[in-house]
Amino acid sequence: MLRTAIGGLALLCMSGAPTHAGGFEYNENGARILGRAGAWGAKADDPMAIHYNPGGLTNWKGHKILLNAGLTYLDASVTMLGMDEVVGPGKLFETASTSNQSPPFFAPALAWGYSQDFWAVGLAAYGPGAYGARDWGKNGPQQFMLTHTDMFLAYVSGSAAFEVHPMVSIGLTLQWVTMPFAKFGLTIDGSAVDGEQIYGDCTDDPCTPDAFHAQAELDVSDMARFAAIIGVHIRPHRNLEIGLSSRVTPIELEGHGPSDIRFLDESTRALFTPAAGETFASADFVDTACGQSDDPTAFDATRPGCQPNDGVRLSLKLPPWLRFGARYVHRDEKDEEVFDIELDVVVEFWSVLQQYDIGFEGKLKFFGSMVDLEEFSLPKRFTDSVAIRLGSDVNIVPDLFTLHLGAHWESSTSPLAYSNIDFLSFMRIGGALGFTVKPIPELEITLAYQIIGQPGRTVTPEQAGIPIQRPISNASPPDGWDEATMGEYPGLPANAARFDASFFHTGSLSLVVHWGDEGSEPAAEPAPAAEPAPAAEPAPAAQPAPAVEPSPAPAVEPAPAASPGR
Repeated sequence: MLRTAIGGLALLCMSGAPTHAGGFEYNENGARILGRAGAWGAKADDPMAIHYNPGGLTNWKGHKILLNAGLTYLDASVTMLGMDEVVGPGKLFETASTSNQSPPFFAPALAWGYSQDFWAVGLAAYGPGAYGARDWGKNGPQQFMLTHTDMFLAYVSGSAAFEVHPMVSIGLTLQWVTMPFAKFGLTIDGSAVDGEQIYGDCTDDPCTPDAFHAQAELDVSDMARFAAIIGVHIRPHRNLEIGLSSRVTPIELEGHGPSDIRFLDESTRALFTPAAGETFASADFVDTACGQSDDPTAFDATRPGCQPNDGVRLSLKLPPWLRFGARYVHRDEKDEEVFDIELDVVVEFWSVLQQYDIGFEGKLKFFGSMVDLEEFSLPKRFTDSVAIRLGSDVNIVPDLFTLHLGAHWESSTSPLAYSNIDFLSFMRIGGALGFTVKPIPELEITLAYQIIGQPGRTVTPEQAGIPIQRPISNASPPDGWDEATMGEYPGLPANAARFDASFFHTGSLSLVVHWGDEGSEPAAEPAPAAEPAPAAEPAPAAQPAPAVEPSPAPAVEPAPAASPGR
């Protein structure tokens, strides 16, 4: 029982680890895409097609480089339930409520694409459209769920696309997924006293915190995982485009790194101070090869294998997803776009992640004993999510100013019983607005803003499915706890709370530079050479005037002979 309990204590340290896609990925990479609320799988006409639909890389000719900077702020608060005895003026907590205190989170993206003739290639480096930092306060009433997190996840991607038919292009993206760091922590309850009181003692004035509260910190990383995205872009009509893309397999992350558990009370911390002669860098964890001596109080650091080892391993999965988009394009008499309307449906298969799996790379030195820690799991019970995204571009001034509009709805990923501030993925409704200006034909500047709201929810102590770990004392499960599906109950509920309506605010700025697009339009056919004017036919030779026949002189009649005179 003690082994299970101590393992559960360390396991709780992992419960603050957020996931990185689907419900965690709530905004978009690229300001133009953000301004359309993510309705972009069929349009896909800049280098971020590498992620959304690599089949769209053939949608332009020449080079395009995109540089994007996004800032996201999470406005969220939570009010713990069932804490009346320790909340109020002069008590352990002034209020049962706390809110996220992290500053806006910065997320950059860089992508390049080149297309010519019937083929295209692209390269990109970016992270999920997510909020990678949270700070809820180390001494707040929510401390048994999460105190803070700071994570960085990046996708380094390469793509190729081919036009297999004048109306059909296919593409493939291969990704190197890296998590350089994931730091998070929360408070655990190491009390050895049975009973319902877990936050502290308020029978005296002033209230005193529990002497066995400890801050748990973990710092893990996973430098190399891989993923693939396939995409198809179809243009069956001059006014209709269709996009279909998918991340075909889950991403299985396995982070390794050190862990640290520090008791907050000085007198309690002294119980874990290394005795004279011990050389452990940390007195809490040693290699699994370190054996137990006959005298549990006599630790010999010189024995083989008795070296510090506070390593921990975290395994989780990021889901496959499927995106379908259809886009209507309205064109003018010159075949130029006037506006478009696109509808995307995105399904993310979060049901692949039912729990976090945690393993330990050392033994825990605990009250004069060394305890082997087996692998444990923390249930999450995530469900698949569906998102509907609607977006539009309106060319207010052709080739100069374009307006972007969008709205979306997304179903919840977290069941009610497993609601947690580590993964605020409830039902979401969002709207977006942006604009693009083109000061010169080769440069686009886009600015966009998106707001996403999540209605609040309340989890009663009877409904709560995430436990507070009490590794030594015994505690009874709340009503409704199902051991068959939730496992052996290790403590009191940690997530009995009212999760107030929360809002994600994201602003994004991007620059797109486009050059070398000589082949983007078919070359004008040369004007046919002017045919030489036919030679003038020679004027027919003048016919000689017919000789004028001399008119015959009238014959002169002879004068009559004179009559003889009389």
